[in-house]
Amino acid sequence: MIPSRIESLGRTLGAILSSFVVTLVISSSMSAAEPTAAANVRNLNNASLRLLDQSHKASATEKALLKTQAAALLKKRATALQALIKSDPKRALTFAFSPELLAEFTKEFPTSTLALEQHGKWQGTVEYRIYDDFAKKTHRSEILLDVGGRKLEVRFAGAEPNGLKSGDTLEVSGVQSGVLIAGSDGGVQATSLTAASCSVKGEQSIAVLLVTFPGVNPPAALTSAAANDLFFDQNGRSLNTFWQEASYRQTWASGDVFGWYTLDRNYTCSEMDSARDAAIAMATAQGADFTKYSRVFVVYPNGNGCTTGFASVGCASFNSPSGPVNASTAYVTASYLVDRDQGVELTTHEGGHNLGLLHSGTMDFGSEALGAPGSAGTVAEMGDWFSTMGAWTETLYSAPHKALVLSWMNSGTNYQTVTGTGSYTLQPLEVSPAGLQALRVQRPGTDQWLWLEYRQPIGQFDSTLPADMFTGALIHYEDASTGSYTRLLDFTPETTSWFDPPLPVGRTWIDPYTNLSLNVNSASPSGLQVNVSYGASVCTRGKPTITMTPSDPSAVPGNNVGYTVSITNNDSSTCGASSFNLTSTQPSGWGAVFTSTNLTLTPGQSSASTLMMSVPTGTPAGTYPVSSIATASSSASASANCTVVSSSTLAVSVSIPQTAYARRSSVVVTAKTTNGGATTGGASVTVSITKPNGSTVVKKLATDSTGTATWNYRISNKDPVGVYSVNAQATQGGQTANSEVVTFSVQ
Repeated sequence: MIPSRIESLGRTLGAILSSFVVTLVISSSMSAAEPTAAANVRNLNNASLRLLDQSHKASATEKALLKTQAAALLKKRATALQALIKSDPKRALTFAFSPELLAEFTKEFPTSTLALEQHGKWQGTVEYRIYDDFAKKTHRSEILLDVGGRKLEVRFAGAEPNGLKSGDTLEVSGVQSGVLIAGSDGGVQATSLTAASCSVKGEQSIAVLLVTFPGVNPPAALTSAAANDLFFDQNGRSLNTFWQEASYRQTWASGDVFGWYTLDRNYTCSEMDSARDAAIAMATAQGADFTKYSRVFVVYPNGNGCTTGFASVGCASFNSPSGPVNASTAYVTASYLVDRDQGVELTTHEGGHNLGLLHSGTMDFGSEALGAPGSAGTVAEMGDWFSTMGAWTETLYSAPHKALVLSWMNSGTNYQTVTGTGSYTLQPLEVSPAGLQALRVQRPGTDQWLWLEYRQPIGQFDSTLPADMFTGALIHYEDASTGSYTRLLDFTPETTSWFDPPLPVGRTWIDPYTNLSLNVNSASPSGLQVNVSYGASVCTRGKPTITMTPSDPSAVPGNNVGYTVSITNNDSSTCGASSFNLTSTQPSGWGAVFTSTNLTLTPGQSSASTLMMSVPTGTPAGTYPVSSIATASSSASASANCTVVSSSTLAVSVSIPQTAYARRSSVVVTAKTTNGGATTGGASVTVSITKPNGSTVVKKLATDSTGTATWNYRISNKDPVGVYSVNAQATQGGQTANSEVVTFSVQ
């Protein structure tokens, strides 16, 4: 007969899952607007913690049953966490269990280790792709990191590294779950490995591969000759003439069309690199040498689950029968190329990604053209009708893309950086040879810039837009986060349309937050006359930046947990110091104390305060939302979590950095305490060092808020040589724990 307690534990998972309702009541009062995906992870966190608590109290026989239940629950949690990483990586980081708690889960449920996330740092080669669906007007990015032959997808919690391209090396810190990494805001480095053959200037040697699958007939109108004209025509609209016109004749396309080839099988969207390689092998067998191409376009049939087009950002290396190839790759659907203008839209867009461009979007501030410094606005990744990188048009790339990413515009000659009052005449962006065609105007006291350019319906491409869209100064926004994206601003915010964003002739825009003003004095087909004015210096109060770390520490009821709350003053340099008042939110009944509730900072200065939260005795295990708020002239907040572990299992470990020392040197002994898998501060620790002659040296310590205590033991000239042993004993809340023994030698 099964004992009643075992039978009861057999229903543990169901009971835990039913406790979601209770957990939701607790959490919803704190975070009523929490997205469904985040609430799902919170609930699964809580259920997992309840199960861990049951396991701590269970007998050996009972633990076996709980391990089976944990396997199902932790797998479900991993799936939910991965979904959150995809939709909101920043929030996902706040739900990842601490390393100490993960170690506790591994100890209790070793067969479920693969379902648990990992904290760490990863480095490898990047494969960066962007997928575009022209019909659905959707898009997504994919950054794959090759780590030891395994491809992990990185989703950044903050802005991705500026200029990141395929073929770069990337080092990213964060949390991994399955094949996904939620990259933290810091610890990211990118080093370009792109070869000179992928220069964005000069001849772009392109191999166009026309491929189809068994039983799939390609469009009859898309012949090899038609594809050749679409890509390489010297007169009509083509990828070649677009790049020539956009680059002022600095970049052009040439190359060859191969196929149609019927491949050996149907290839799914995720297998298109293999389809490319199969087509390259077929072309090579007919005498082609792919080592001479720096760009590859694969034209594929509809129906294999792919989007309208997708492309690598920059170049990457791959092998061909002819030898190693360093090239960008773009994939475009055959049906979209039948119409010549549609084909130019698609190839110039995906070709722009190949050159290193990201999308051209919009930045909306409602009734204002531009909000206060520090305001994020509403950003749409696409929507700029004046660039093929922003909408399904044939219009030229914008000035920031041409200048900052492609280097098709020279500073001082083709664009000027403006930090003082002046009057300027801008040529239309389409005119070649190019004179002064853009201004990069600083928003005073900030690292924000406004790019002014003038568009006219000149040439084969910008003339495809209605003439009434070219009404004045087209203005894009730049700051440290825009990188290879562009953000169009709307300087006619009184309308809801993005077809009329230029600052029109005769209108003056006065920045309500700084002393900057812009005036479009006059316009003609040959130029736009613009006045830039900086009045008397004014103080611009910006929204502060606030961060809260760690994002999800663990705590035991009755203990404290600490956060570092960092504030940066984003006021302009003309302002005086601001005093920031710090407050917090936490579950009802929790204590919260800042080491300093008021930080006085000068513009650009950063400082931090420690926030200690006390978790009341009896708090149920779970992941609870907390936040910090900084308030001066405006407020900003940062969110985090605190994972409460109800089981109290005190543990202590000791470590030393070396295994051998000389006399008259110091040994740094580090003791670390955890309670229920959570770091615990305020524990009493006694560290003992036993010498080779049997004598013992003892040091009494107390762990800090991170559960750490250190002792610098000085080896005297009279200490004996030989092996020394170190161990520690910790006490807290009536519990006692002993560490394993570590050793070092004195020589």
